[in-house]
Amino acid sequence: MSLDPTIREANFRDSIIKHFVDNVESALSIPVLFDRELITPKIQGREVDTWCAVYFGGMEIDSVTKHQITFNSCSKMDNEGFKLAQTRDKIMGTFFDPSYPNNVIPTILYRSYPAPTEWAIIARMLPYLIWESGINKAEDGTKFKSSLIEFRWGAKG
Repeated sequence: MSLDPTIREANFRDSIIKHFVDNVESALSIPVLFDRELITPKIQGREVDTWCAVYFGGMEIDSVTKHQITFNSCSKMDNEGFKLAQTRDKIMGTFFDPSYPNNVIPTILYRSYPAPTEWAIIARMLPYLIWESGINKAEDGTKFKSSLIEFRWGAKG
């Protein structure tokens, strides 16, 4: 017996990766890493000074299914944290916009399985900002701010 597409974790993960690749990396030119430590990515052999690191959290299956992600907005060579704030704001703008009802942009849940070329829309997820950290600093001088977003959508659980 197979799981309904609305509660497949693989569909959620692929959809979030697609969202960040399409809307953050491609559209905003902010490099994105998935499930990796705070390492500075390199583009054409050169380290970048702003980027985003995405981590997948837990999933709660119900008629309204919930799944969390944490993303770190990151910057280097940023004494006052201005680049960090700009990076965070740009990424948040892919989820929240005052021109949408309740300021929330629905994020698409795609069916990416069985073939990754079949991006069929199966639901629209609503993002909720649950928590944000203050500015943190890693040993290598990287500044980062963590944002926890929970996505909720109707599912057949």
